[in-house]
Amino acid sequence: MKLFKLEAHYSYICVFRRSNRHRRNLHHIYTKSYEFDCRQLDEKEFKKVYVVRDYASVYKDAKTLDDFRDSSKGKFRLVDTPIRKYKGKLYRPVMYSHGSAVSTLFMDTKDVVENEIEWQIRSKVSDVNAETQRLFKSEVDIETLGSVYVTNTMLKAREAAQKVVNQFVFFDNVWWVETDPPVYNYNTFGLGHNHGGTGFFIAYVDINSLDKYARKFYFTPKQREKAIKTVIKVAADRGDTNDVKRFQYIPENIIICK
Repeated sequence: MKLFKLEAHYSYICVFRRSNRHRRNLHHIYTKSYEFDCRQLDEKEFKKVYVVRDYASVYKDAKTLDDFRDSSKGKFRLVDTPIRKYKGKLYRPVMYSHGSAVSTLFMDTKDVVENEIEWQIRSKVSDVNAETQRLFKSEVDIETLGSVYVTNTMLKAREAAQKVVNQFVFFDNVWWVETDPPVYNYNTFGLGHNHGGTGFFIAYVDINSLDKYARKFYFTPKQREKAIKTVIKVAADRGDTNDVKRFQYIPENIIICK
């Protein structure tokens, strides 16, 4: 593992004392550029553990919204998504996408920073800044402070931003982001008897984080046979005969790599 610097922007607030001109504490928001530590991994430490094979609308060389709106570039087909593991956490490649449609291109560094990392940083840092604003709005007596300046959230905001950057790694000239494990999932729609139906899907969910009721709808890759038997029984009990036939030929959608 090698560390390298990745420049990204984050915001923080400074709090100033109230004065004769300003009867409330002043909160100024500043945006700052900073070089965060980012990890570059190699093949030995970043092993491929799964290949998720699922259908998606795939757009050739699509980057922008206009590219995804061009129906001539799109095709509904099977897509193989590799899942790799590093220190107990799973990662998937960062692709250009729009809704459920995906591109054939991996997202470049500039767009990863602007569209993925900084977008998440804004969300995380806003929680830190908002907490400080609430604290000093209700502060009983800050008039005893000898300076106009009260505090700032620069270090806390920077720590929150670094945690976001830590969710991303760089490997084989591709950006990868943390993901939940791929699992099999079934769900039902409508009233049954082929009005609506029973669906069988691939999802990215940490089953251990679900409650007891929700867990029954999800199965790990090693529970594939159990998942198929369960969804066939559910469809049969509901009278979804069309789905029962369809589920007899489910391919191996989550391939376990050895």
